[in-house]
Amino acid sequence: MPQLSIVITASTGEAELLPDCLDSIQNTCRGLRYEVIVVDNRSEDGCGRIATAVMPDAVVLSPPRKYGFGANMNLGMSVSRGRYIMIANPDVRLLDGCAEGLVKFMDENSDVGIAAPKLLNKDGSLQFSCRRFHTPASLLLRRGPWAKWFADSPAVKRFMMADWDHASVADIDWAIGACLVVRREALEEVGGFDERFFLYFEDVDWCLRMHKHGWRVCYVPHAVAIHFYGQHSARSLLSRAAKHHFISLVKFLIKHRGKLGI
Repeated sequence: MPQLSIVITASTGEAELLPDCLDSIQNTCRGLRYEVIVVDNRSEDGCGRIATAVMPDAVVLSPPRKYGFGANMNLGMSVSRGRYIMIANPDVRLLDGCAEGLVKFMDENSDVGIAAPKLLNKDGSLQFSCRRFHTPASLLLRRGPWAKWFADSPAVKRFMMADWDHASVADIDWAIGACLVVRREALEEVGGFDERFFLYFEDVDWCLRMHKHGWRVCYVPHAVAIHFYGQHSARSLLSRAAKHHFISLVKFLIKHRGKLGI
């Protein structure tokens, strides 16, 4: 029985990223019993084929049609067997000790439902991957062509937790879904991602539900990964990403009765 199941969802345009992601798992998880599940989201560049070539033991799944991020992850998690499940994007590279550090932390803290590693940018700088819950001000100032002028505003810095050094383990509101480890007991109690969110806010919603069920969400800085973030955030109000963000925000507010957090 694996200690850790690693679920990766890959879509068109991510085939070049996948081999390095899988190699990083093979190179850094030698001390763990693990399995890898790759969900090929009907990719046009052969993500499933590439996954099998790089890691023949990987389980490759393909949904009947293109799914959103949460639905793909739920599909992968539904066949996983590990006590803990790591969800990871193809643009994530695990560094030495990352997976083992997260598993050890979860073993030692039975009330933690989700643990998030420290994420670094490609240049080694810190990526602000753990967040406080949104406020109306942070939503307004971070989205749109004006965002760059308000990056250092108090509301944005507080939301991004840029007012903290990210050097110590901390309880957090939520973390981005690029790389997270969830405890199976918490997953079974709370459920997986809400598939109504095609893109954006599914990670916020998941962490919020964990909190509401009494599970802690923690940032674990001694577990480190690199996230080659595409910087595709919705800067233009007319971008496809912006439209997905707005739709998911509306769904989130309706679901949680107008509340952005606890």
